[in-house]
Amino acid sequence: MSERTGGLRRILGAPWVYRLYQALANRPDTWSRMVDRYVRPWPGAAILDIGCGPGTILDVMPEGVSYLGLDRNSSYIEEARRRYGSRGTFLEQDVTDLPAAERSFDLVMAFGLLHHVDDDGARAVMTAVSQRLRPGGRLITLDPVFVDGQSAMARWIAANDRGRFVRSPEGYRSLAETALPAVTVEILHDLLRIPFSSIVMICGTGDQERP
Repeated sequence: MSERTGGLRRILGAPWVYRLYQALANRPDTWSRMVDRYVRPWPGAAILDIGCGPGTILDVMPEGVSYLGLDRNSSYIEEARRRYGSRGTFLEQDVTDLPAAERSFDLVMAFGLLHHVDDDGARAVMTAVSQRLRPGGRLITLDPVFVDGQSAMARWIAANDRGRFVRSPEGYRSLAETALPAVTVEILHDLLRIPFSSIVMICGTGDQERP
C-alpha cells in the first residue's frame, strides 16, 4: 500500500481522529445506505471486511452475521476490538494478505481500499477474493473516483486523498474483471456531506446471487 502521509493526513491514523472525520464528512445514512443497498447481509452470512478501520460499519450491521475485519493499522484494530469485540473478530495484517484459503465468505467488503493499492496489488486482492467467495457471493467496493462531470472540488479532494491510486470507472472495472467477471458499477455524488464522487462496484463470480 502507498499513502500520502504528510501534513494533516498523518493524524488520520489515530482512531479518534478518523472517527471524527467520518462523523463530519459522512451523512447520517452513509453507512446504512451502503449496507442496506449494496451489501444486503442476512443472519448467518460470513462477511470479510478488508481494511475495516476501527470497525464502525458494525454500527449498522444486523445482529447474527459472522464478521471478520482486517486492517494493518494496529491502533484501528485495538479500537475495533475494544468497541466491537463481542460482535466480530479483528486481525492486524496487511490487507492484501487474506486469510487462509479454507476460509470462505458470502460477502466481502473493501471500502476505501483499492485507491490505496497499485494495480498489481489490486489485482492480487481481486484474485484472492475470487478464491474465497462462496457460490453466489459478492465483493462490494467503495472508492473515490475521477469521472466526467464531477465538481472541481470533488476532483481536487480525490486528487489529494491519502490514497495515491484514485482511478477512473474504467480503471477500477478493468482491475475487478481480471478475477471477477460479473461486475456492476454505480457512481455516487451524494454519499458524503462534502463534494465527493464515489464509485461502488458489486463484483461476483457469475454464479447466481444470494439474496
